[in-house]
Amino acid sequence: MSEALLEVRNLRTYLRSGGGEVRAVDDISFSIPKGETFCLVGESGSGKSVSALSVIRLLPDGVASHPSGEILLNGQDLLTLDDPGIRAVRGLQIAMIFQEPMTSLNPVMSIGEQITEALQLHHADMDDAEATERTIRALEQVQIPNASSRFRDYPHQLSGGQRQRVMIAMALACQPHLLIADEPTTALDVTVQAEILRLMRKLQDDTGMSMLFITHDFGVVAQMAHWVGVMQQGKLVEVGGCKSVLRHPQHPYTQQLLAAVPENLAKPGQVVMGVNPSAHETAESPGAEELPLSEEPVVKTEAEPSPPGRGQGEGMQIDASPDTPTLSGEEKALLQPPVDEMLSNSDKKLLSVLERAGLRLQATQNVSNDSSLPDEPGVEAKTEPSPAGRGQGEGVRIDALPDSIPLTPTLSREERELLRQPPQRREETNSPARVDGDTDKISPQIVTKQGEPLLQIRDLKVWFPIKKGLFRQTVDYVKAVDEVSLDIPRGEIVALVGESGCGKTTLGRAVLQLELPTAGSIRIDGQELTGLSARELRPLRRKMQIAFQDPQSSLNPRLLVETTLTEPMKVHGIGANQEHRIELAGQLLEDMQLSRESLWRYPHEFSGGQRQRIGLARALALNPEFVVCDEITSALDVSVQAEILQLLLDIRRRRNLTLLFITHNIGVVEYLSDRTVVMYKGKIVEEGLTAKVCGAPEHPYTQKLLAAVPRLVV
Repeated sequence: MSEALLEVRNLRTYLRSGGGEVRAVDDISFSIPKGETFCLVGESGSGKSVSALSVIRLLPDGVASHPSGEILLNGQDLLTLDDPGIRAVRGLQIAMIFQEPMTSLNPVMSIGEQITEALQLHHADMDDAEATERTIRALEQVQIPNASSRFRDYPHQLSGGQRQRVMIAMALACQPHLLIADEPTTALDVTVQAEILRLMRKLQDDTGMSMLFITHDFGVVAQMAHWVGVMQQGKLVEVGGCKSVLRHPQHPYTQQLLAAVPENLAKPGQVVMGVNPSAHETAESPGAEELPLSEEPVVKTEAEPSPPGRGQGEGMQIDASPDTPTLSGEEKALLQPPVDEMLSNSDKKLLSVLERAGLRLQATQNVSNDSSLPDEPGVEAKTEPSPAGRGQGEGVRIDALPDSIPLTPTLSREERELLRQPPQRREETNSPARVDGDTDKISPQIVTKQGEPLLQIRDLKVWFPIKKGLFRQTVDYVKAVDEVSLDIPRGEIVALVGESGCGKTTLGRAVLQLELPTAGSIRIDGQELTGLSARELRPLRRKMQIAFQDPQSSLNPRLLVETTLTEPMKVHGIGANQEHRIELAGQLLEDMQLSRESLWRYPHEFSGGQRQRIGLARALALNPEFVVCDEITSALDVSVQAEILQLLLDIRRRRNLTLLFITHNIGVVEYLSDRTVVMYKGKIVEEGLTAKVCGAPEHPYTQKLLAAVPRLVV
């Protein structure tokens, strides 16, 4: 390790709240070498941002106190500086980029004025001409196009990515030694995020500055970090080199966080326990086990070379779970192409269940003469013609099952029932399994047999007029949705992806008739929706519902959860009386893994993940056939996101629910959806099975979108 620029030793930060004290940061120690990046990761409320604000001394003195600790920047303890002393350090030696640039930038000052103000504050002898020149140079450095003309623009005239670039330019204008970045890409699209991360790495290489980078995205960590610190409840529970922490995490909390990342997430039928129930679940939430807080953090002090290229695509993925069953050579041969590619859809599901049951498998291709079964209980696979769309070559059907099926405790009741079904029944009741790309990983998804699509969209347009002039004449249109056609079969989860402004949410709202279409047809279960009056739409509302992105703003803060859930039931005549409706609402909460006592509480009394469960419960209160989920996991920690995703799959299985899942998170798409639809500028540019779209994208925009996704590879 090179010489340390910043050393934090035994820092404690206590915040006064309600007459008591909260130990927001509790005895943490770490150091950042010159020219390197230290990533702080953890869930909301773990103390990441408070740690960063403590370093730069931005916490108000009346609220925050530091009972112990040192913050050494080039050997100088920042905690001992008076106000003029720390002001001389801020901006000049330490700068900070905040999470939301729209609220961090002054809306009544041009971007040029804001940067020149910072320059002249720290360089009193700098005249206006020199300040302007350095500001334009700073804007060019962060790749703002036409910097000299954009100098006079105001924040609202810039895109989200450009505003974040301006924040970076302002932070780096005085050439600080340490840059603190607090979730700088959280609110950005994946392609813009990739550009910002690439820019920050380039600027670090050019200037030699150090970075304290705060994030909850392990994909970003893999691209940015030399060193990683994992925070839980104000403590650093693990510190080490990026490769070491991501490949071989030692602390249970780190292991659980990494296990909850969508690309590592357990498939349906496996349980992901709450990572930190004290942070996002109440004591009465079922199934939560608190992970231990070690007395001492896991610290890996061995020197480790920087990740080669930091995210240039080289390296290896995190090791698979040690609990993965060991397969015999015969079983591995069966699961390898070409046999695996020829299995029928239902039998791919069956294979994974048999594997968990401990049964040995035997396959015979092209009616092999050797029809003997192995000595142990096993399965015979026979050839059959390949159905259309199954792939090329012959098909393989698992026909013969052993008479005695061991009731392995790891199998669910549904899985045991599947083993007892005849082949024809299995084909009818189980969905295709997805084979991810060229690998042999089988990902079963349970849906009903496809027939008539539940939702049919034809040539849909949603255009918004642009009106100008004294008489407000329409001069043009914003074509939010333009000639979109889409079918969604009953029981499928279809992901709708694309950047902000591409028309995803507008399409979802138009399907529900919350946004009136300009032209086109929308049918649900054969019933045309466009052109219906509010009275005619009311009975159809029971069939289609929506779960919103932010439950904090979509749940009425003045209503009990009981009222939130029973009111729509009453409107649509569900339940014999209020007592019956309360019973139904209680059952609904239990389905969402919340206690019945939650009925008598208000939204502010719940965590973000719990509020999202309540939002889902409200969407399901009328037992709909179709639900639009609009970015419902975007504001959640990775562990809470994992719980919500597994809950959705469980609900889909039990209710045969059809979902249109709007998101920009490709990892969530790969884990959750059966099919993926990609939108760009109001049009669908690519559509197909998720494994195909994400594994072998054809449209240049889809390729660009997937290339920008930060992966957990170091």
